[in-house]
Amino acid sequence: MKAFEVSLKKLGLEYLDLLLLHQQVGDYMGAWKDCEKAVAQGKVKSIGLSNFESGRLEEVCEAAAIKPAVLQVECHPYFQQNELKKRLAPYGTVIEAWYPIGHGDADLIGEPVFTELAQKYGKTNVQVILRWHIQEGTVIFPKSTNPQHIRDNFDIFDFELTGEEMERIRSGRSIKMCGSLQRRLSSRRRSLQPGRRRIKEAGQDGQGICDLPHGGLAGRKDRRRFP
Repeated sequence: MKAFEVSLKKLGLEYLDLLLLHQQVGDYMGAWKDCEKAVAQGKVKSIGLSNFESGRLEEVCEAAAIKPAVLQVECHPYFQQNELKKRLAPYGTVIEAWYPIGHGDADLIGEPVFTELAQKYGKTNVQVILRWHIQEGTVIFPKSTNPQHIRDNFDIFDFELTGEEMERIRSGRSIKMCGSLQRRLSSRRRSLQPGRRRIKEAGQDGQGICDLPHGGLAGRKDRRRFP
């Protein structure tokens, strides 16, 4: 709680809308109880998890008096996290997409299906991807420092993809990840096993906020193209 109080003071705020427990290391159960205390004290509106994809996800959710509002993980059309969504459903927890456009992956953004739909609706390819996330029930926070991109990211609520169009995008879920990515994922899963004290990760700009190594986009190679 002390670290939270320091952060709140530095931000100059009386409360936070969302507080995430970022890693499943150390006394994460005690840390979650502190998050619940912050809600009870009116200092936080909602609390959630980040990087909890091992069995510790259910451990926290089952013991929680306040269920996580979100789980922040990498999620985009090439890595749709369908199995993880099923695990979260009993708790009413939704995915908060980190890398919602795959770290700006040109192949993802340039998929013909997104170009076709962008032309149909008078939008950009990125806006179509973000709209797909919204209709999937995923929370998104696309990062940009470009004023026009920021405006575009908000301008996705005046059109709606049809059921058929949504399914065309979903059909890319069965992808075959490249071998190097599979090895990195296997290494990360081992680091998440009980008894491990640290999770090896490397986030952009050293922020340590990632679920995959920097530049490691799920499904980057050997993927099946969208129809």
